Amino acid sequence: RGMALVAVREIPAGPKFGGSDDCGGGWKAPKAEVSGAKAVDAADVAAACDDGDERAVYGAAAALERMAAASAKEAPRVWTRFHSSRAPSVAVGAYLLRLRNLFNCSPACFILAMVFIDRVQQKHPNLTVCPLTCHRLLAAGVTIAAKFHDDCFHSNTYYGKVCGITVRELNVLEETMLRLLDYRLVVSPEQYEAYRSLLKQAAPHRVP
Repeated sequence: RGMALVAVREIPAGPKFGGSDDCGGGWKAPKAEVSGAKAVDAADVAAACDDGDERAVYGAAAALERMAAASAKEAPRVWTRFHSSRAPSVAVGAYLLRLRNLFNCSPACFILAMVFIDRVQQKHPNLTVCPLTCHRLLAAGVTIAAKFHDDCFHSNTYYGKVCGITVRELNVLEETMLRLLDYRLVVSPEQYEAYRSLLKQAAPHRVP
């Protein structure tokens, strides 16, 4: 599966947001145990990739916006690596679509990123999606998913520029999320399809 790798200097700089120094969600995700489950096969996902996968990407953008809005008035219980000092000016939905345009990754990566974010919230209830965390959680989740799932992926220098953070910070966020997940990245085909279906339902009625 070939992908055109674009030089870092050709990428417009990402939106900047405050430094990192938990809050509540809204989207109800399916809960499926994946211990010892078979991983999603990249070839199977690629073969099944259709407009439904792109619709799920827009659904992920809508779901994250709803989750962040639902917790916008709640004060953080604790401060984590994923917290910005202030809410970024760019909406998380627009931020996700920027990553979709510039990460050069498969749509499946955004579905997997939502699985990872939900697992982190289930294992660590104090770290939930809110306006201060959603952008960094998404940046880490999609970076991990691209490396785990796709055959071709960029360096963190490239991803950091797209995400609007330094490569050093992205490295820390990636490592932190992996530790919070206990390095368990396997997603069963059943759970993948469950998330894909829910995200498609969450998408706006009309998508570009």
